[in-house]
This record gives sequence, C-alpha cells and structure tokens, in this order.
Amino acid sequence: PAILPMIGAAVFMATLALNAWRRRTVPGVLPFALIGLFGSLWAVGAALRIAAVEPETQIFWSKFVSLWGLPITVVWLCFALEYASLSCRLSRWQLVLLLAPLCLFVALAITNDSHHWLWRGFVFEGGVRPLRGPGAWLFIGY
Repeated sequence: PAILPMIGAAVFMATLALNAWRRRTVPGVLPFALIGLFGSLWAVGAALRIAAVEPETQIFWSKFVSLWGLPITVVWLCFALEYASLSCRLSRWQLVLLLAPLCLFVALAITNDSHHWLWRGFVFEGGVRPLRGPGAWLFIGY
C-alpha cells in the first residue's frame, strides 16, 4: 500500500506528459512534456525501490531514481525560460553546457564500481541509504 501514491503520481505525470505532447505547438509545452515523462520515470523507480525485497534490487532502483534528478532540473530551467518568453536567450551552446553535467553523471554512474565517485556503498536501515562519494556532493550542489 505504500507504493500506491507513487504509482498514482507516475500515472498522473504520464497523463500530463501525453496531453502536453498532443499540444506541442504551444510555447513551453515540450519541456513540460519532458518534465512529465522524467517525473513519471522517477516516481515508478521510487515505488519499485520501496517494493523491492532484495538488497541488490533496492540498490538498482536507488541508482535508477538518482539518474532522473539532473534531467528534471535541466528541463525545469528550460521550461521556466520558455514560459517567461526568455528561451531566445538560451542558445544551443548553453544548452549543451547544461547537459554536460548530466553526461558526466551518467559516465560516473557507469564506472562507479571501480572508482566510487558517486556512491561509496549502501547502508540498509529499513531501506537503502547511499553513502555518497565526493562526486555526488558536487552534483547535489549543482
């Protein structure tokens, strides 16, 4: 029963994303649709992390959830700029610079088992809690 609100939020966000995608000619709708898509993926991952029984499965879903934080942040900024009619100030080069930390985070997540930049390990105290590495604190600050 604890995962039902998260599943409901995921369905709601996916419905918003689908309805926004149908009206993609309206300014600000494309970033809003991406927010709905990424938010629904995050909510599904959080629900599956809670529903998981085995520690390895909980660790996988915890990593999955952490991967959606940066894209949601970047898309929220793009949505805010486009909604305020300031998207003309965001060039493609600046968008690439905004997405560069996301690519770095994914690369660090893939190589984390050998370098431990993001997660030094996980503690099980009724659930999974990550022990964050130095790279994780930089991304939290970002």
